[in-house]
Amino acid sequence: MLRVPQGQITFDGEGDDVPNSPFFSRVVHWPGNAKSGVTLGRGYDMGKRTKGEIYSDMLRVGIGSEKASLIATGAGLKGGASANFVKEYKGKIGVITHQQQVDLFNIIYGGYIKIAKNRYADRSANIPDRANWNELHPAIRDILVDLAYQGMEGKKTIPVAAKNDIDLLIKLIESEPELLKYEAGRNRAGYLRMRR
Repeated sequence: MLRVPQGQITFDGEGDDVPNSPFFSRVVHWPGNAKSGVTLGRGYDMGKRTKGEIYSDMLRVGIGSEKASLIATGAGLKGGASANFVKEYKGKIGVITHQQQVDLFNIIYGGYIKIAKNRYADRSANIPDRANWNELHPAIRDILVDLAYQGMEGKKTIPVAAKNDIDLLIKLIESEPELLKYEAGRNRAGYLRMRR
């Protein structure tokens, strides 16, 4: 199992390392929804990134300039355009290494911590006796970042998370259809149970 310094639940939930699996993440792929762009590794989505940003990030993780240029042409594509890009270029781009995948994840994960923290501040501001972000149980913070990484707003999750009660959050995850439909692949409730 590949390890990352932070965000392990997110890293594990964003794909697998089985080459013939539809969730194999070390190749360019498209997660299948209209909001998603061409994706590489565990959630490096190019839909909202510029060619320059992508090219720079690819070089930073050790991908050669020719391949980095080709990958960067996926910048700004979403939906069906992403699917077409993957179909046309997946074979030409090939497979990135395990370390490159880890490094790409590490480059972007911190940005999602900021997103989650800001959403938490906005959506929990009017909740009586709410815990401040730094007072939240670390596992609850991890789940809020995981939701942000997945593109979920946290409208129902944040008010529950603000109570800083792992069991309440588990109950929500296991009963809320929007969260439950991803639970098999994300294992958020299991993650929280292991960290009570």
